[in-house]
Amino acid sequence: QEIRVLENQLANDVLIGQDGSLYIVGPDQTISRYDQDGVVNLQISKVFETHLGVSEIASHLAVDKLGNMYLLGESTAAIFKFAPDGTLLDQFGGKYESGSDQRQPGTFGYPKSIAVDSYGRIFVSDWDIVMVFDANDQYLDYFKITEDMNVQDLAFDENDYLYVLTDDYIVEKYEILAPE
Repeated sequence: QEIRVLENQLANDVLIGQDGSLYIVGPDQTISRYDQDGVVNLQISKVFETHLGVSEIASHLAVDKLGNMYLLGESTAAIFKFAPDGTLLDQFGGKYESGSDQRQPGTFGYPKSIAVDSYGRIFVSDWDIVMVFDANDQYLDYFKITEDMNVQDLAFDENDYLYVLTDDYIVEKYEILAPE
């Protein structure tokens, strides 16, 4: 069955949730969720404009197994967490202090991608590292990827292996351990 929800429509990000729902983030940073018949069953309008009063150049979406949505803004470095019904649950992240060459835990210089594992942990790329947050959006730790490369995209498979696309168009695979 062909669904033409994107016909004549621009999108910043697109993904399929575990329940088969289609999520689209438009250029105005509106999240639209479509059911399997192509019918819109949720819209969260102009997320960054509504909550921060600014436009966002690019954003990236992740959805956890419960249907919670995480929208990451590249220029604001803010992450918004929404419940499956569209209720704002949390906002976290943000830019680290300008002029500082030290990363502050849980803040970003230039975040590029976001993904959620089956335990609800949130993984966010920032240059050459991947930061990890728990299911309650609290910063846990980070790990560095291969030297002289930056992360472009993140994706998990059903076995919680993390795939990292670098700016050299190399895909690295990481085994992510279960939480203790």
